[in-house]
Amino acid sequence: MQTALLSASKRTASGELRSTQRLGGRTVLGWQAAMARSLGCDRIVCLCETPTPEILELQREVEASGGEFHAIRSSLQLVALLRTDDILVILVDGLMIAPELARTLACIGDRLRKAVFTLPADHELAHAYPEDFERIDAAHSWAGMAIMRAEHAQQLANLPPDSDVVSLLLRLALQARTEMHEVAVNEGGVDNWALLTDPKAVAEHEQALVEWASPEISWSGPALGLAGLIPRLLAPAGLHRGAAASTGVAILFALSGAALAGYGHDIIGIILAACGVFLANLGRAWKKLSSVLLSKNHGESFTIYFNIVMDILATIILFLSLSGLPPVALSVAVFAIGLARVAGVVARPSVAPFWNDRALHLAMFAICAVYGVLGEALAVFGLAALLQVIISHWREPA
Repeated sequence: MQTALLSASKRTASGELRSTQRLGGRTVLGWQAAMARSLGCDRIVCLCETPTPEILELQREVEASGGEFHAIRSSLQLVALLRTDDILVILVDGLMIAPELARTLACIGDRLRKAVFTLPADHELAHAYPEDFERIDAAHSWAGMAIMRAEHAQQLANLPPDSDVVSLLLRLALQARTEMHEVAVNEGGVDNWALLTDPKAVAEHEQALVEWASPEISWSGPALGLAGLIPRLLAPAGLHRGAAASTGVAILFALSGAALAGYGHDIIGIILAACGVFLANLGRAWKKLSSVLLSKNHGESFTIYFNIVMDILATIILFLSLSGLPPVALSVAVFAIGLARVAGVVARPSVAPFWNDRALHLAMFAICAVYGVLGEALAVFGLAALLQVIISHWREPA
């Protein structure tokens, strides 16, 4: 079994546990546990003085996902949990590692690399936090992460139980000639290896994490771009409920718009539909952000089907708004939205957001409805979408 040893004992200057500080909607300890689980650790062991509410919350999360969780106080309790053939992953208290970097370093195929990960002795992290990134020799300091065989860790039973367990494990791994593997961290301005010792460090890392997790914004679709920007500005507030709230209100607006269009209030109906689609895009942006930051699987299929439903509602509203035209002319709404959807799929990435920005399209149609040229606008828009499809087809390599 692969076991992760985490710690929740060191405190910030204000007296708060480092590991229970909240970052992007979850505790630092929760981030470490999620990373350990992604490395294949089925058992999470937390070394702490007493289980806090945050630690108990994490225990429920780990056990709900099918893993084991143990809160312990001493090295002897750790020894009792380990078997000789186990692999032990050790993380220093408060350390945050980018999940992709951790997997690249720790995994060789489908197995874990047994190694003590190190920094150059003159690295800024080693200078700033010498007690956490301990000096190993003249050229190396510990990087705060190690993977070792549990049979070596069982030697803790012969050592003083009141000693620093993590420091002892580091020494035992080195004495067993575990490979030392130097890592390049925080290069190129990327904050992928950080020790969160105070609220200021948490706030800075949180902003970097949100920027990393947020999808790239393209302003060729202005409403889509704005919907993607709002979660980036508001996170971590809204991570838990932003998606559900936005999606729920989006459905309400779209249905209200359809009802009003059916009763002859076509302009207000189209405006409400535009607001509904914008909120649907906002909900999708919240989903993407929370899926990365909170490891919530919202399902891509739901997003695809929901977008189809919103397009159908938008088409119905436009159809109802054209009720005064001859029956044949009503089909222009179907062709306009349908061709825009196809254009959004086949167009180049630089212009595809425009064809996918249904909120922008509906806002333009609402303006055209005010001046009584909605039918003509839909026809021109549909022809433009068709032209985009033809151009994209011509540009495809033979």
